[in-house]
Amino acid sequence: MTASKYVQPGDKLTLAAPTGGVVKGRCYLIGALACVADETVAQTVVTTFSTTGVFNFPKNGASTVSFDVGEQVFWDPTAHRVAKEASTFFAIGCTIEAAANEAASVNVRLDGVATAAVD
Repeated sequence: MTASKYVQPGDKLTLAAPTGGVVKGRCYLIGALACVADETVAQTVVTTFSTTGVFNFPKNGASTVSFDVGEQVFWDPTAHRVAKEASTFFAIGCTIEAAANEAASVNVRLDGVATAAVD
């Protein structure tokens, strides 16, 4: 059996932009990986994506949803916003601070873990 070997840290990955291209600072699901585009590029262009770190994301239901510190958040790939409910969204990390109902966004630490739709 061949031993595995270290390749890279993994906080930044070089990947081809998915269909439709990517916009700098927006979260994307590439396969099961949640990551944030480091630049704006057209589809298939190879670019870097951040898989961990803290990012400020708009929230679904901005006027009616609040978050507590350390609360798990889910990505709504259609609305490009974080959501509180799992439903059919994708787990991407957790909040690092509270966000009141009236807050339009929340700071989220991406956990760098592959995700899957929640049933």
